Amino acid sequence: MKNLKARAKEFQENADWPRARKLWEELHETAPGKADLQSWTGLARCCFSLKDLAAADRAAQQALEIKPGHVPALTISARTATTQENWPRAAQLWRTAAGAAPKPAAGVNARTALARALIELGEFEEAEALLQALIADTPGKPAPWELLAKMAEKRKNTAVAREHWSAFRDRFPAQAAASPAYLKFAGGEDAEGTAQFSLEDLRSADADSAQRILSYLSTRLTKGEYGETVRQLAEKFPGTAAFEANFLTARTGNISSQRELEEVLERAAAFGLQIPHEAWYDLAGVEQPGSLEHQLVMANLAWPTEDGWMF
Repeated sequence: MKNLKARAKEFQENADWPRARKLWEELHETAPGKADLQSWTGLARCCFSLKDLAAADRAAQQALEIKPGHVPALTISARTATTQENWPRAAQLWRTAAGAAPKPAAGVNARTALARALIELGEFEEAEALLQALIADTPGKPAPWELLAKMAEKRKNTAVAREHWSAFRDRFPAQAAASPAYLKFAGGEDAEGTAQFSLEDLRSADADSAQRILSYLSTRLTKGEYGETVRQLAEKFPGTAAFEANFLTARTGNISSQRELEEVLERAAAFGLQIPHEAWYDLAGVEQPGSLEHQLVMANLAWPTEDGWMF
């Protein structure tokens, strides 16, 4: 049988946090002489992943007693303080972690997190200097650009915030689409007539970001543009239920035969999707109860269930 440490490491590598935690704790209880830097750091990581922040911090501190300046343990304690929004302690720990990193590049995440803590503490000048240095060192990282914009908003400097958000959006459109802070700002800007996303942005976006961009564009596209866009997305991201649902909903407005209607129903069944009722109402042509479309819908209005089609 594998020893406790080997089994704990195996569970941890598979992200089985409850079992890994239990084994690390068992090791510390039954064989305290074998408790070392790795076991305490491992326990801290498990506890943090399980959202037991107090236990995570205690274990990380045990690791730091063995090796002061141990970056993984410092990081766990710093992340705990950040999650708890204990900004003075978070800033102190992130500063120590950044300084303990073997190379500047290894401390990028710590320096970025330190900048966030400084912003929360109102230490804007130091935060800006740190963020500008991060942008110079790692221009391809989106987080410093986003934090600059957030800081300008926190300082109520709308003009500077607009400048930074524009830079963030131009350089990192996919990340902008996934940023609640940017989308909130963009919503206000859009009310003044400034479009924030375009069809061009969908070409470079991943699936999650594309869904957000599509949501933004949905009320800004013609029916034909929307239908073609969701068709392309369904092909680009096959099997993505959200795009399939959008595609099928868009298609209902262009069905002109029984065969096309059956294709939509079959595709919906394959993905276990329900087509929104309003899409069927569009197809039915409720103002034309005798139309072909109305007859088709009345004959085929259905949605998939475990027992087959429900009419």
